[in-house]
Amino acid sequence: MRFITATKNLGIPLADVAELVKAYDVEDCSVVAHHVVEMVAVRLAETQTRIGELVALAAELQTVSVRLAGAPTSGPCRDGCPCATAAPEPLADRRTFVPLTRAPVVAAPDGPVIACSLDAGSVPDRISEWQALVARAVSRESITGGVALQFAASPELVAEVARLAAAEQDCCTFFTFTLTMTTGQVRLEVQAPQDAADVVAAMFGTAA
Repeated sequence: MRFITATKNLGIPLADVAELVKAYDVEDCSVVAHHVVEMVAVRLAETQTRIGELVALAAELQTVSVRLAGAPTSGPCRDGCPCATAAPEPLADRRTFVPLTRAPVVAAPDGPVIACSLDAGSVPDRISEWQALVARAVSRESITGGVALQFAASPELVAEVARLAAAEQDCCTFFTFTLTMTTGQVRLEVQAPQDAADVVAAMFGTAA
């Protein structure tokens, strides 16, 4: 039961869990572990794709919200009004990356736009780079509007943190990165507006 619960909590489909249970009863532990690793790799790839989709969709939804805020206060809807032209085609049930451009965005009255101009094909690689870096953190803590990661300092790590933070801020301007270096330690603070809290958690994790 513990094995079934553990694999289900990883998001592995029930049909695959059933196959794992059969192997669990007859195979060596290393064989079962290999099967789990393969399924986790598939699940990780799916999750990275979904993160990219959600970031892109959040950017488009924010842009649509800004366009709709400019709708006329009186008169019927007609051809060319924001209600009919604000949404891209198609918006719902999208299962692939949404191409984004560097077209200027207008901030909504109540806060910054949660938008990313990184091209869709580069999103999975960027997420993988961040996940590899985050895995090296020796500690993690919640801070106002985000999370702080602590690393053991090395010239290579400092360069990588700075490179990724600069690249991310260039395409996702709603992020704020603060890099602090002290003897033997590097601290990276990642903050974003409340509307982007899920993006921060997905990319950088949350404090235990």
